[in-house]
Amino acid sequence: MNLYISENIRRLRRAKNITQERLAEHLGISTQAVSKWERGETYPDITLVIPLASYFGVTTDELLGLDAAKNEQLAQQILDDCHRLNAECRWDEAAAVLREGYRDFPNHWRIVVAYMWNLAGGSADNDPGHLLAHRDELESISTRILEECTDDELRLSGLNIKAKLARASGDTEKALEILRKFPSFYDARPQITEQLFAKDTPEFHRQLHLNIFELAGFTVNKILKAIWYTDKPIGEKTAAAEKLIRLLETALDEVGYTPMTKFIGEAYGDLAKFHAWAGNYSASAGYLRKTLEYYGRFDEMMQSDEVIPGIPDGVKENFMDGWYINRSLVHMVWDWYRNNPRFAALREDASFRELLKKYGEDEI
Repeated sequence: MNLYISENIRRLRRAKNITQERLAEHLGISTQAVSKWERGETYPDITLVIPLASYFGVTTDELLGLDAAKNEQLAQQILDDCHRLNAECRWDEAAAVLREGYRDFPNHWRIVVAYMWNLAGGSADNDPGHLLAHRDELESISTRILEECTDDELRLSGLNIKAKLARASGDTEKALEILRKFPSFYDARPQITEQLFAKDTPEFHRQLHLNIFELAGFTVNKILKAIWYTDKPIGEKTAAAEKLIRLLETALDEVGYTPMTKFIGEAYGDLAKFHAWAGNYSASAGYLRKTLEYYGRFDEMMQSDEVIPGIPDGVKENFMDGWYINRSLVHMVWDWYRNNPRFAALREDASFRELLKKYGEDEI
């Protein structure tokens, strides 16, 4: 649990309009000690906590920031619950959790941003009509984020919403002008972080491999979008996706880069998804089987103590982000297919039900 005593001493001292020297004199300590407290380098001795709280006229809990720490834990639990429910396709429940969270923590910026994106209908494929129906609230929230939030990454979400609203209103030029404030791929944080370190240092190689993983996954995702979102026949799209998979499997075999299993699983996942939507249920179940196979290999890699050749220590655990909430990819994709209403017909197919027997509750 984080303590906020450093920030609180600084805030309370300034609110009382006294100097560090005067506070130090009152407590019978050095000015340097107070300075170190406020910089977070040290904490006050336990014997000084009650005198400090008394001097500022606050409770010891408020001085220590225990209330703030408890609130942060509660807020994080809300975000974790929302991610989990969304992953299980329980979207209405996730939305309800966020509404309550936004009501209870209207100034917790990560909750505010999560609520805003939920209200907008997600971060991609936004329905212009839906955006315009919620325009006033989205404008209000995004403006407040830009005016009050100091987290630059969260502020970008405020800009993003304003661009989407402009596009939904038919003003594409305004939307593009807003988005010019975003960094390019080359100027993004991971790349700049990599450039921070000399190339013969462990820090450089750690960030390099994180970037390789992120960019490889990003590239595969974009190639798959280029394959599927066209007017070509599904057979032609399938052939292109399978060719990509063969290339990825060759790279996996020849390079031995085990994290590649995640990208191959995603490629098979697209095949399963689009064939299900086309009504090709037997083919979809076959591709889903391969998805689960490769995701299972990735999960095993994450759970093992083995070092991946060429990848520095301390990198593997960063291959999964907060979306998965420490759950396996097999869990995640299986929940999605079992609960998503778009796969109701697939779930009635015999091939899928055979797959269900293999991946039963006792195994996942």
